[in-house]
Amino acid sequence: MKARSRILLIGTFAMSMLLDRNIYSADILSGWFCSINEQESLRTMAITGGRLVVAYSRELDPKIYLQFLSAAERNGVRCILQLPPSLVISGDEKSLAAIINACQRYTSLYGWLLFDEPDNSRVIIDNALRQTYSLVHAISKGKKVFLILRHPNVSDRFVSSCDVVLTDDYPIDVSGATFGTIASDSFSKRIYDFSNLAHKDHKEFGAVLQAFGANASGVPQFGKRLPTRDELLAMVSVAFLNKAQYVFFWVYYRSNDAWATLILQPALTAFLKTIGPLQTRDCVTEFKNGTSLAIVSPRGVTLAAMNLGLFETPNDSGLLDMGGRTASTLEPCKIYLKDYK
Repeated sequence: MKARSRILLIGTFAMSMLLDRNIYSADILSGWFCSINEQESLRTMAITGGRLVVAYSRELDPKIYLQFLSAAERNGVRCILQLPPSLVISGDEKSLAAIINACQRYTSLYGWLLFDEPDNSRVIIDNALRQTYSLVHAISKGKKVFLILRHPNVSDRFVSSCDVVLTDDYPIDVSGATFGTIASDSFSKRIYDFSNLAHKDHKEFGAVLQAFGANASGVPQFGKRLPTRDELLAMVSVAFLNKAQYVFFWVYYRSNDAWATLILQPALTAFLKTIGPLQTRDCVTEFKNGTSLAIVSPRGVTLAAMNLGLFETPNDSGLLDMGGRTASTLEPCKIYLKDYK
């Protein structure tokens, strides 16, 4: 059998295993961010990252969206499509409605990305977001509206204009040692803050994680490097323990196929394989002198079990930490990453 055929067969098996929530019920959906022009790569995206993709688009022609949705249906992928920012900002409801209506008949349509970081925008678009959110729900009933936010101290005014709050953080710097930049509190604090922001308004929450670094020529992009397996698992674990319903990887057109096949796909499979069965067990917390010895996260998984089940190197057995607090004192669960020397 040719090497390419072997990879395809392994990938196809892993894809079905990765997303069969009856086997590994980790209660979390995953997928890539991509461009709406990357139709030919949808199968690879599904194999490596999950069958849910978020497609960036500035296109104004509804036919582009229909082509992408058709390709997604052929590859068993569901899509979250970005509404053209220019139409959202201008409030062009007629053109927006034309795109939304055209896409309604496709089962591959999962939802809509309303806007990317309006809290970073120089234009005040609060009313435009609310109007477009109402328009989407009037036409596209049952489809979720996603919004990417960046600054938790100013983002709360946007939360009412979405069903799912996403935040992005890319902490792996090209010059950083393993876990060097993740181990600071800033990454887990951002995930924790946005999880709280979403859940207090009864919204779903998702994390957009780093899946880019050096390009195909080996040149770093934006001063970043690709995460190691354990760094990737650490980021996914922090999102999971802070009650993320979605984990997305940014971004396919800046990532690396070899990394996606050799690091991302096996790491996600290992994560779901480890976490799913753990969630179905009764986790008993032991106490000694009033101190919890087996900390249980809000999702019913002991941190010790996660540490031992996920991380490969000996020093990583205590990677996930709760700063000495029990899960009952913090909801959702603020997870710290221990420092590594």
